[in-house]
Amino acid sequence: MSAHNRVKPKKFDRLPVGFVLWVCFSALIFFLNLTGSPQTPLKQARTKLGNEALLADYPTPLERKRLGLVINHTSRLPGGSSLVQALLDRGANVRAIFSPEHGFRGEIEQGQAVPDSRFKAIKVYSLYGDTKKPTAAQTQSLDAFIFDIQDVGTRFYTYITTLKYVIEAAAEYQKPVYVLDRPNPAGGIVVEGPCLLPQFESFIGAFPIPVRYGLTIGELAQMMVGERWIKNPVALHVIRMTNLDRHYFWKDTELA
Repeated sequence: MSAHNRVKPKKFDRLPVGFVLWVCFSALIFFLNLTGSPQTPLKQARTKLGNEALLADYPTPLERKRLGLVINHTSRLPGGSSLVQALLDRGANVRAIFSPEHGFRGEIEQGQAVPDSRFKAIKVYSLYGDTKKPTAAQTQSLDAFIFDIQDVGTRFYTYITTLKYVIEAAAEYQKPVYVLDRPNPAGGIVVEGPCLLPQFESFIGAFPIPVRYGLTIGELAQMMVGERWIKNPVALHVIRMTNLDRHYFWKDTELA
């Protein structure tokens, strides 16, 4: 074939090297998104709560201890049974229950005072009324506190203020406190909103953290102690979860 009869390649047949590299890079990113990456680890099993870990080791380290439970309607095992009943079934010596805002059963409207009540033969003390922190009289018959309440991950939800007051009481009366860790439904990566200024501290904002603080309830308890927002020394024990990644939102935990 003569040179003048050869077919010349069209411009679009000559792809720039940069364009080819961009296509290859995009395909790689797509593949990583399908197969998982270090930022989004593949789920292996359901997240196991701190209360599950506590019961798995029971009766130690709380054998024969006189317990005060800081709980409400969220204080349940993944199967649906309440923590207090699970402990009683194992022979635990539950001497008192302390309930936060909305009450032990979660039936009281926000802002309304919670009265004392009873669960079976156990006295339920309100921590959302005239008293917001366990008193000396309520604490003298106890050997340890157990806190197991599900939070929502925002500063103005009062359950974390109740946690602070319970830790303060435990420090003041020299009682250990066990925090059974639970997931932050808003995840553990994103932190948003301004930090609370000290002059605006109240029951709906008791320490200088952002609105969305990105910590589990156990991590927040450790921060309270580590940052010395709790003035007196305290024996804080966080019973940790398993199968939880900081990137998980609630839906990733496979919990109800």
